[in-house]
Amino acid sequence: MRTVSIAPMMDCTDRHFRRLMRSITQKTYLYTEMITANAVIHGDRERLLGY
Repeated sequence: MRTVSIAPMMDCTDRHFRRLMRSITQKTYLYTEMITANAVIHGDRERLLGY
C-alpha cells in the first residue's frame, strides 16, 4: 500500500479542505500551512487559528 500525503497550499488548505480530503480517504497524512508568531499576533487570528 502506498502512503499519500497532502501538502498545505497557501490560502487554500483550510479546515474545510482537510475535512473533504479526510472524507475521501482515511489513510492519508494531512498537514496545515506553517504560520509565524507575528502573523498570529498582528494578523487575522481567528482565521489562522481556526484549524
